[in-house]
Amino acid sequence: MPRIDLNAAVKIARARDRAYITIRTVFFLVDFMSTDQPEFVPIAPATILNEDGIHPCTVGSRALLLCRAAGRWHAVSPWCTHAGADLSGGHIVNGKIVCPLHGAAFELGSGAPAAPPASRKLHTFPVRIVDDTIEVAIDPG
Repeated sequence: MPRIDLNAAVKIARARDRAYITIRTVFFLVDFMSTDQPEFVPIAPATILNEDGIHPCTVGSRALLLCRAAGRWHAVSPWCTHAGADLSGGHIVNGKIVCPLHGAAFELGSGAPAAPPASRKLHTFPVRIVDDTIEVAIDPG
C-alpha cells in the first residue's frame, strides 16, 4: 500500500482553500465593480411636479414620464402597453397612471397592469433625488 505524507496533504488542502477563497473574492469584486449598472442622469429640479403630476421628458433618445404620487417619484415608459397611447395625457389615481384612451391603469412603482384592457407591464426606471434634482437610471443599451 502506498504511503501518504499527511503533512504534504494538509499543505495541499490549505493551498487549495486559500486559492478558492482568493478566486471567490476576485469574482465578488468583479461583480461588485461591474460597469453594467445603469447610470443615473439628472433630469429636472424636484420642484417641477406637484402631487399626482405627470411630466414628459426625454433622456438621450429615450422618452419617459416623470410622475409623482404619494410623495414618491417614479419614471415610466410613456406608451400604454395595450394600444400604444401616450400616457402623458392620462392622470394619476391612487398611485396608478391611467391611460386616456381606454382607461388601462398601471402601478407606478412596478409598472404592473392594474386595470384592463392592459395585460403587459409598463417599463419603469429607478429614480432618486440628489441635491433637489431628480435623477433617473436609464438601462444600458
